[in-house]
Amino acid sequence: MTSRESHELAHPAEGAIELGRDVCCALDRSFEMNPELKKELGKIVGENEIKFFEKLVMTDDARHLIMSDEMKTAYSQIAKRELERIAAEDEDDDDLLCGHTVDEHQNALKFVLEKMEPAVN
Repeated sequence: MTSRESHELAHPAEGAIELGRDVCCALDRSFEMNPELKKELGKIVGENEIKFFEKLVMTDDARHLIMSDEMKTAYSQIAKRELERIAAEDEDDDDLLCGHTVDEHQNALKFVLEKMEPAVN
């Protein structure tokens, strides 16, 4: 499955991963706060794909997605980097304008790491 074949499902299918509002918000902020990694990932999976992956999480709604390996790689790498950045900068709730807490974002990013580890052959 290519990234273009990954799509939002009206009725979740087997294997779909639910991205809740908190997960979408945390990933959206991760892309925003880590532009260098976003650029690096674009070289690996393609610039258009990274833009597409970022656009998918720029929402206030939960989503159910069947993830391609490229999506899993991009989302897990950006989540990992964002968790590191939050810890290094000692970010607190006042730094977030979305209404979530830092703990909520961290938990959402940990969910991403848990659910989106790319398959290893």
